[in-house]
Amino acid sequence: MMMTGIIKGVLLLSLLAFGGGQASVQVLNTKVSSFFDEHYEDYLKHMKAHFDNSLDYLFTSNAFADQSFERPGMGKILREASDRHWQLGINALKKYLQRGGDTPDLNTASNSISAYGFISDEPAQLRREEIFKRAFEFTGENLLKSDHKDTPDFPATYLKTLEEVTQDSKDMVVALNLLHKGSTQRHGNGPYDADMAHFLEEKMEQEVEVLRKFKNLHTTLDKMKELGLARHFFDQHL
Repeated sequence: MMMTGIIKGVLLLSLLAFGGGQASVQVLNTKVSSFFDEHYEDYLKHMKAHFDNSLDYLFTSNAFADQSFERPGMGKILREASDRHWQLGINALKKYLQRGGDTPDLNTASNSISAYGFISDEPAQLRREEIFKRAFEFTGENLLKSDHKDTPDFPATYLKTLEEVTQDSKDMVVALNLLHKGSTQRHGNGPYDADMAHFLEEKMEQEVEVLRKFKNLHTTLDKMKELGLARHFFDQHL
């Protein structure tokens, strides 16, 4: 998808501006703990999930707002969720760079990946480069399924979208909880990472509130799914 490729390119240019990916540039080591050594892949997956969700919600918000669906309220909250996840992804990337996370040269990353994941005998550094590269391969799709295209106002479509957004938020909370746990544990002789623990804790508190919001919306809509006029007013007040 062209838009996804453009977005990826802009982010990578921003990354280079921060000093990553250039072997000839001397970058000061700002690591104060081994957090990113231990949780490199999980953190980058979490960052990528923000960008993937942002694109999902952007495409879906446009579908809800167009004339075939005419549910601008849902389109509005999805667009807000898209903007929120985009900014959170940027913040996660900034934190990674500020804390001295590895920024390997993407031009040297191997393309030799098997259909089932990384080749088992890949050198560790090469595997890290592939993990880093994949973190910027964003995906986005319209969450409205094609099997509802002939009945765009079918209540299950609306409910299903809220359900997926709620599940995404729940997945975020679970991932943040695991990362936070890792930041409060000592690795080897190094200290625990108080800075990352604080950063992740704040993110988790905010995401819990978002999860509660979408869960309540889903519960409310589920109770009125058979009442067409009620669904209309529900959307108007989003």
